[in-house]
Amino acid sequence: AYLLASSPDMATTPLSVAVRIRPSQPHDGKTGGAAAVTALDDATVQASCEGASKTFAFDRVFGPESTQQEVYNFCALPLVDAVLGGTNGCIFAFGCTGAGKTHSMLGPEGGRKRVSQDGVLPRAAAELFRRIA
Repeated sequence: AYLLASSPDMATTPLSVAVRIRPSQPHDGKTGGAAAVTALDDATVQASCEGASKTFAFDRVFGPESTQQEVYNFCALPLVDAVLGGTNGCIFAFGCTGAGKTHSMLGPEGGRKRVSQDGVLPRAAAELFRRIA
């Protein structure tokens, strides 16, 4: 899933693009084949299909081992700070069905599981309410 986040430093970086390669889930079915997308480092992915591969660069790449907290810290926490400072902020997730949008934004199983696995939105809402309370 791609996560787009407006930067709090709008003068120099109006948009950041992060890629999240979500961990495999029980509903994925059989796993063990070669991954179609691999994180090469924290800013580059390699997509492979039928023997061919291509490399893509982004502002940040989160591999399947990345935690929800790491994604939140990069994509949403700066926006929470900006919103409380009076700047508008937006996080937009897109990707094909099963890419991990719900996993990243709400958490595994749509956010109905452990709080430690909460996605970006519940964490941002909790932080906003914590700061204004």
